[in-house]
Amino acid sequence: MQSSKNVTPQKHTIFPIRLPLSILLALLVVITWSVFQQGTAYAASRDTLSSPPAVSAPYAALYDLTYHTSLMTKAATTETEIASTTKIMTALLVLQSYRLDHKVTITQDVINYVNENNASNAGLLVNDKLTVKQLLYAMLLPSGCDAAYAMAVSLKGSLDKFVAEMNQEAELLGLTQTYYTTVDGLHNPDSKGRYGYSTAADLIQLTTYAMQFPLFRQLVGTQTYSLPATSEHHAYTWTNTNHLLGTYPGAIGVKTGTTPWAGYCLVFAAVRNGETLLGVVLSSTSSQQRYTDSTALLNWGFSLFSKSRNRPAA
Repeated sequence: MQSSKNVTPQKHTIFPIRLPLSILLALLVVITWSVFQQGTAYAASRDTLSSPPAVSAPYAALYDLTYHTSLMTKAATTETEIASTTKIMTALLVLQSYRLDHKVTITQDVINYVNENNASNAGLLVNDKLTVKQLLYAMLLPSGCDAAYAMAVSLKGSLDKFVAEMNQEAELLGLTQTYYTTVDGLHNPDSKGRYGYSTAADLIQLTTYAMQFPLFRQLVGTQTYSLPATSEHHAYTWTNTNHLLGTYPGAIGVKTGTTPWAGYCLVFAAVRNGETLLGVVLSSTSSQQRYTDSTALLNWGFSLFSKSRNRPAA
């Protein structure tokens, strides 16, 4: 992690014109009352609208990032495997702690890891040299376990050390029902025979934090990323496995996950009229079902905002 230099804070004038205290207080009251009215109308609309749509996924949650309010939960604190949605934490850790221009050489061990685990991959080739930033695209778009493995070993020395750092970060973020055993969500146990797990609620909390990073939002919101060939690596084109991108208006990410043990998982987010919703469905029975559930939840969630705006003043 790079050290930061001590910089003496500079003084800035908040108001270019010194206004009388009475006017400043009046402005504050107007702004506060406006925000309060919006929040009250929104809360009222939630109380009068129909219940959330039924979803087939056994674990689900929908969260309002605009008002920081939980809109819907279904067994959201029940622990379950989460497949490649694990890579949200892997990406967050890399973004927070490591240089994006660090170059990683793809070794035969990376290819062997993918083959031995029959894992989703970005088609990385031996001896290619790719930057950490490029590997983040390779991990988050086609869900490349090869990219996750390559970064973890190069940056931390081993998978175990990187996973330990993931669990430390989970503890710091207050994810009390999350435990990682891999960097990519594969069904591989730790040395004590435990498998990784999380909950819909913890994934909401983790992703809420991760979405504050502009580059993370850029990565998970990218539909297709092409990397031309250079003297250091082959050409690559990676397509996002999140089918909401490009099909659901306003979709901005975030991550799919699929294994026989975790089922079909999806962490998703969308923006409409300046409002942002974040949701999770875990252990769906099919890929299509996770998109059906997430679409229904988003449509219902955005209808709350629409009703609150159209509600006549009391």
